[in-house]
Amino acid sequence: MKTRLILPLALAALYGCADNIPTEPTRQVTSYRPLLGAFPGANRRLAFVRDFNIYTMNPDGSDEQQLVQFGLGPAWSPDGNKVAYYSPVDGNNDIYVINADGTGQTQLTTYTDVGVTNPTWSPDGSKIAFQNDTDGHIYVMNANGTGITRLTTLSSNAAPSWSPDGARIAFMSTRPNSIPEIYVINVDGTNEVRLTNNSDLDFDPSWSPDGSKILFQHDDATASGDWPDLYAMNPDGTGQTNLTNTPVFAEVSAVWSPDGAKIAFIGSDDTNSEVYVMNSDGSGRSPITSTVNVNEFHLDWQRQPLAPVCVFGPKVYTRGQGAPQRFVEQITATPGSYSVDLDDLGTAGADAIVTLNGVVIMDGRGTTGEVGPRHKVVTVTLLANNTLDINLRGKKGSKLQVKICSTAATQCYPNLAAPQLSLESITVQDNRAMFELDVPNYAQFPADMWIRSPDLPACGLNTSAARTWVDIYDGNDRFLNGFCTLYDVGALNNIWFSTPADQMPAEAYIKVTDRLCNITYTSNRINLAGGE
Repeated sequence: MKTRLILPLALAALYGCADNIPTEPTRQVTSYRPLLGAFPGANRRLAFVRDFNIYTMNPDGSDEQQLVQFGLGPAWSPDGNKVAYYSPVDGNNDIYVINADGTGQTQLTTYTDVGVTNPTWSPDGSKIAFQNDTDGHIYVMNANGTGITRLTTLSSNAAPSWSPDGARIAFMSTRPNSIPEIYVINVDGTNEVRLTNNSDLDFDPSWSPDGSKILFQHDDATASGDWPDLYAMNPDGTGQTNLTNTPVFAEVSAVWSPDGAKIAFIGSDDTNSEVYVMNSDGSGRSPITSTVNVNEFHLDWQRQPLAPVCVFGPKVYTRGQGAPQRFVEQITATPGSYSVDLDDLGTAGADAIVTLNGVVIMDGRGTTGEVGPRHKVVTVTLLANNTLDINLRGKKGSKLQVKICSTAATQCYPNLAAPQLSLESITVQDNRAMFELDVPNYAQFPADMWIRSPDLPACGLNTSAARTWVDIYDGNDRFLNGFCTLYDVGALNNIWFSTPADQMPAEAYIKVTDRLCNITYTSNRINLAGGE
């Protein structure tokens, strides 16, 4: 079967021993590549290895392009703009980074022994974890190659995979009994936990984009030969589920799509191996490459995070005639790091002094007629309430556009569990029935889903409505009530609607809509029959 070719090839690729590829596989485990959880976003290109060269292609298999010659283990950066990989081009495996367009190749590590492999990015893009093939430990370094720090205390580890929340790293280890199992560890090296304890090989962990599952490969040789299947489990190791269950077909090197809806993997039978894509539940599998006598391996899927959350603008200020004009804006924001984009839109030259909370972020030039800056970007720290003060000078008709956005990429949560709606009470008074509802699993909805979002459509006169709205419907899908200013996820335990006492509905349910990501979560239907 083709797995007998994939396994040794992957092992040779991992350790840089392409000149000594065995003709038959052993039971020695190999780490195919670091399989990443990813920032949700659009599903862009797949990176993969063919004949020890890195290629990229569209998710349907079209537009193949070579990115790196003699490279392995490609890993897209969270913003989708770079690829980390390893290569033995200089005799030892070292980690490199290259731009997505093939420019800017940079070597990050310089090892004189066997080397390092399997890079995996932290979700914020500031760090890279990798494995050292000499001492068998997992290491972490800054994204520029500095600050290399050992993470694990016991050796025989491989295939690190960073959790989407940035707090933990999953990896596989052959300790203590030479059979690889899946472990997780905090990013500071504490609280190492073993997740699997099976009789055969468990390898290549991969976090789902929402962090709710870990994908891994399980090779139960005693049951069906060397034909690994893809499994998914909860982050605590429970609920291990076979997604493929193919007795005479091998699935390896699997990776989630950024939106969590698909899984790409290398599939192999007795005759050939190809890149496949399937739904995240294991259904709808189909090949997207078609090659003969060529092996593909080492997959990763490119992310494209959504635009940052903007808390102000874009708003244009136009210079009138006469004395300098002053504009003062009050801005409400979730405290944190933001970028202020100051853009001179006209050739008249926007001569302005701009201050934020009393700090000057743009100086007036004092020379009218000079063309101002295009997209002068300043990073600032916003408080809950802020004052933006613009003193606009220069020629009549000059324009300054201001936009303030979070520096963090927006995260979407496509795979959250449905809200669990329950009835708290029904009160009838003055011919009105009041229904109080709550959502016991409210804490599953992340806090950033409830921020004020002035960049999204207003709710009536409220131009800073919440990112997420909650609407209540009856059993006939008739709208009953809605909430557009829930700025705290805990407020889901205090939603309500009322009807005339003689028009009480028999059922109700809610829709929780993340307007920024265009995702709606629909609850269960609850029975309202009962009494006061």
